[in-house]
Amino acid sequence: MQALNEVLPALPGPDDSDGARKALSLLLHYASNDPSRSDPRLIALVATLREDPALELFNGYMQVLPGSAFRVEYDMLAGWLLERAQTVGANHAISDLQRYVTTDDIPSVCTHAVAGMQLSAPCSLAPNLDLVPWEALPDSRQKRTIFEKFALGFGAHWPTAALLRKLTLPRLHVSEAVDAHFARLPRTEVEDALLSAGLIGPTAPYILV
Repeated sequence: MQALNEVLPALPGPDDSDGARKALSLLLHYASNDPSRSDPRLIALVATLREDPALELFNGYMQVLPGSAFRVEYDMLAGWLLERAQTVGANHAISDLQRYVTTDDIPSVCTHAVAGMQLSAPCSLAPNLDLVPWEALPDSRQKRTIFEKFALGFGAHWPTAALLRKLTLPRLHVSEAVDAHFARLPRTEVEDALLSAGLIGPTAPYILV
């Protein structure tokens, strides 16, 4: 996608300040809602996404996930594409997006922040459950969000481990009646796994988030 490749050289790098990344998010918002205040390259990228009928599900629809739902817009999709392209390249990012919009079920990893135990190395509790030291958890948007919560005093205990739960979720974007689709993932399997780890002890692990 030409519009994506033209933006990449101007993006903030990994060592740039949070302010630079926030400025980019604001420019993407303007590109979608007030183009006169944004960069022409970002305007072109958002316009290209808006013109693709396959991406209509990002036109203000609610993306429903277990326990939460988020309204997604074209500027948010553009931001994700740019972030992903910086990591894996533009072609790979576009391929990921195409796979998402053409797949009904999405392989996912749910990350639970865990306290009350110390790990020296990752370990597997079940075919779909892995425990890893918090420091060994790869950087991701989810990890950064959890970090920000605890850095701001969200809880008294800092995560020391992460429980990674592999599962398959339906791709679900709806325009209304979100409550009819809203559901929480059962946590019995996760709680049983941590209980078993506690029996091996001495430790008393528990889920923070």
